[in-house]
Amino acid sequence: MRARPSRLLLIALGPVLFGITAGPDANGVILTDSSESAGPPTGTFDLSAVASLGLADDGQSTVSLPFSVEWYGSTYDEVTLSNEGVLFFDGATTTASCPGDGTGAWSGLAALWDDWAADAVTVATFGRYPRRTWVAQWSGAHGTAGGDGTVQVWLLEGQDDMVVVLDDIAFGDAAVDGGASAYVGAQANAATGVAWSCTGGLLDASAAWIGPFSGRPTAFTRSTGALGTPWEGTEAAQLVGRSLGAGEFNGDSLGDVAIGNPDQDTVFIVAGSAGVWGGELTSASAMVEGTSGSSLGSAVSLVDLDGDGLDDLLAGAPQDDTAGTSHGLVVAVEAAELAGQVTASSDAGLQLSGPTVAYSGSTSSAAWTSPRAGSAVAAGDFDGDGYVDLAVGAEEDDGSDTNSGATYIWLGSATLLSSGAQSLDSAHAVIPGTFAGDHFGATLAVADIDGDLVDDLLMAAPYAEPSS
Repeated sequence: MRARPSRLLLIALGPVLFGITAGPDANGVILTDSSESAGPPTGTFDLSAVASLGLADDGQSTVSLPFSVEWYGSTYDEVTLSNEGVLFFDGATTTASCPGDGTGAWSGLAALWDDWAADAVTVATFGRYPRRTWVAQWSGAHGTAGGDGTVQVWLLEGQDDMVVVLDDIAFGDAAVDGGASAYVGAQANAATGVAWSCTGGLLDASAAWIGPFSGRPTAFTRSTGALGTPWEGTEAAQLVGRSLGAGEFNGDSLGDVAIGNPDQDTVFIVAGSAGVWGGELTSASAMVEGTSGSSLGSAVSLVDLDGDGLDDLLAGAPQDDTAGTSHGLVVAVEAAELAGQVTASSDAGLQLSGPTVAYSGSTSSAAWTSPRAGSAVAAGDFDGDGYVDLAVGAEEDDGSDTNSGATYIWLGSATLLSSGAQSLDSAHAVIPGTFAGDHFGATLAVADIDGDLVDDLLMAAPYAEPSS
């Protein structure tokens, strides 16, 4: 088998390959339903505790949206809801027409444009900024057939797609069931639109995405062949991209990326660009090289360690032998140094080597071998003093038992990036794993979980057995 250079797909999502149920229309809008392989999942939001709008039969009401939405090139912050199963952006009417057939000048989404009994409409907002979902629901009896049904329309904050969900469209009368007497779809005016159905045949528990063909931010299946230009290695089996970090290191307000290539003991720094982005990693803004065999780049993070507004590089080299065989090393390189060829051993302002002995108070009888400090790294202000602190995962630490793992905490300071060579033997805190083989500290993350404005540390032990 011929080995190929590894490729790292680091791009904004662009056009994608997926099944299309209807369209595109003249404006490039398509409809993809849940019967397609790349169609949406089905499900509904629960609005049972929300008061209805109280609309009369054929009644309409203008409703303000919690966020603006784009529809066929125009921006809207309010919609008109019809009791008859339609959301209008413009041209609200009581005369039904099939979306896109050229007979109606309305603009909007027909969830199930039919004769609903009075008081069918309820609205609610779910989620939090910047990813809220606004839901309009029509539920209740059919105006002539009775029975009971439910459909929904979802507007998604910050995304071009909209969703129609047909939860229950079986009212108990063949003349109306499955949308037999309804219109379902979307349009912008008489000349453009896509119909899901205007003759029936639709199923309960089905859904459709509706949006521009050029980009589908809510599609859950993507083809990598349809993504933008990747950043890629230049050698066979280079295996770039085993770790990734994102931040802003050069002050141009564009996002930058750190790409770990531990098989070559290297971290690549790629600057963001408003234009062409991607190519061979030999053209990266910086290449940080570690000692041969150190696995520098196994873990990376871009984080502002000195408070100057620019993100610095934090990188782990768990196979580094500075303190002993595979005791590991973590380096911190100031943002200003991230240009061209960078040598970790001389250009890193902090070189934090792995522990050489078990932590104080350890009762482990396991032989101290290779803790592999730097298998994971994270940073945050854990003590609330305004300085960014470091968390270093040593997943094969033997402090509790063989390969039980541990996480070491190194407190930040104004001089962190000029601290030089240091050892985790002097760590300010150690959080050990519990049992042999837990590999505690294999992955780390930081977030303010409880909202107290002090960062909390998340640690994983992927081989732990909680029942032990």
